Amino acid sequence: MKTLRQLSASALLMLVFALPAFAGDMHFPVAPPQPPPAAPAPLTQPNSTSGDAALGVETADVDPLTEITLLMLQGVLALF
Repeated sequence: MKTLRQLSASALLMLVFALPAFAGDMHFPVAPPQPPPAAPAPLTQPNSTSGDAALGVETADVDPLTEITLLMLQGVLALF
């Protein structure tokens, strides 16, 4: 009985030391790296004669909720 206990204890000890040793091994191919992002297109000046174009201010597509919020903020700031 003592031999079975020693054999079980040594097997358990070997298992405890072996599991962390093989925990970092990953046997699968590495995914290829992602391609770099495309370069942004150069900005062009509009040919209109509006005040924004004359001042060099560029307009961007803005979310409607953001546009409404900014308009409300401008209205509140105009009160002060």
